[in-house]
Amino acid sequence: MASGRLQGRVAIITGGGAGIGRACCELFAEEGAQVVVAEINPETGRSVVAGIEKAGGQASFIRCDVASEAEVAAATQHTLESYGGIDILVNNAGIEMFKSALETSLEDWDRCVNVDLRGVWLCSKYVLPAMLAKGKGAIVNISSVHAIQTMNNIAAYAASKGGVLAMTRNMALDYAPAVRINTILPGYIATSLWDRFVAAAADPQKLIEETTALQPMARLGAARDVAQSALFLASDEAIWITGTSLVVDGGLTARLHN
Repeated sequence: MASGRLQGRVAIITGGGAGIGRACCELFAEEGAQVVVAEINPETGRSVVAGIEKAGGQASFIRCDVASEAEVAAATQHTLESYGGIDILVNNAGIEMFKSALETSLEDWDRCVNVDLRGVWLCSKYVLPAMLAKGKGAIVNISSVHAIQTMNNIAAYAASKGGVLAMTRNMALDYAPAVRINTILPGYIATSLWDRFVAAAADPQKLIEETTALQPMARLGAARDVAQSALFLASDEAIWITGTSLVVDGGLTARLHN
């Protein structure tokens, strides 16, 4: 049940058109936030806004490629002009890159790092002045368990997500006590990214069964599971939490081996 934990707050959520981002947009709106869906895909972004408004919430869409400084600046300005301030930023937008270091081209590397790491920095850079002027704010960065443990053939992605973790700690020190900055490290989450990964597998059913068997909680995570964690970190319930990382993986990284 919604309890109004974000009543009156203004939240920008990047990559808000699908998966974890969409779940965050919907949940934050349920909790009273005015949500800016910052999304590169206008169709999915507007769909999320329509759903929120139909449910009685408040939201708007702005196209935003987080790797573009001009589009990040425009999304920030849209939010300030539309709502008068910014209280929360969820840096969720990201891409995956399933290639080893040797297989990764310079273009591959730049694309992954520009979205997954530079995008977090750019969005934070543009939003922080408004938060600092207000004397209060919360940034939640979505990293990955690959920041602390990883697997074969995912070099650029792991590097980007590890960078997010390190940058979060640094920015949390730089902008405390006014702004709290934390990271969430999700494990396997059943989103459209997972669906595409499964579809590309030689034996999709085998991949599903083997991956599920790795999970101590006996299932993949849901986008809403991560959104609930983001809600906590964005709310005043986490008022004395900054510079930390919250692993949301159903116990995946707790296991050494079977």
